[in-house]
Amino acid sequence: MGSIERAWAKGMSRRHALLSLGAAFTAPSVLRAQLDPRPLSEHRRFSGLHEMNWKFAVCVLASVGVLTAFDLSASAHHGGGVEWQNRVEGPIVGVATKFAFRFPHVVLFIDVEDESGNAQQWALNTRWTPTILRGHGWTRNSIKPGDTIAVTYRPHVTQPAVVNMVTLEVNGTELPLQF
Repeated sequence: MGSIERAWAKGMSRRHALLSLGAAFTAPSVLRAQLDPRPLSEHRRFSGLHEMNWKFAVCVLASVGVLTAFDLSASAHHGGGVEWQNRVEGPIVGVATKFAFRFPHVVLFIDVEDESGNAQQWALNTRWTPTILRGHGWTRNSIKPGDTIAVTYRPHVTQPAVVNMVTLEVNGTELPLQF
C-alpha cells in the first residue's frame, strides 16, 4: 500500500493526499490556492502577482510622464514649425567668416553677396549638437574662415538671414547633416 492509499484510508480525500505528495515539487502559493475550499473567483491564486503588476504599471506611467515632460521642453526649445519654415530653399553660396562649434547647436556665419554686390552676413544653424556631429565626422576645424560654403536651408520665420541648414558643402565637399 502506497502513501496515497494510506492517506486515503485514514479519511483524507484523494485530492488532499495527492497535493500533500506534490508539496515538495509545487510552489507554496499554488498549494494554498489548491487547498483553499473557496472558488478561484473569490481569492487571488498567486498572492504576489497583483502587487507586482500594479508596481509595474505605476513605473510605466511615471516613465511616460517624465518622457512627455522632456519631449515638451525639447519642442519648446527647438520651436519646430514656429521657428523654421517648412520649405527648403537654396542653394546659396558664400564665404565662411566664423564657425562656432559649441553647444547647444553649431552655428556658421557666412558672407553672401546680394543683388547689388554688397556682402550680407547670414547665420546658418544646425539642428544637431557638437557631440552628434563629431560622431559623423565633424570637428572644430571642419570649416575655416575663407572656405567657400554652399547650403540649402529652411528659412527662419521672421529673420531672412538666419537659416537652418539642410545640406552643406565646404569647398565642394559635403559635410553630413542628414542622418
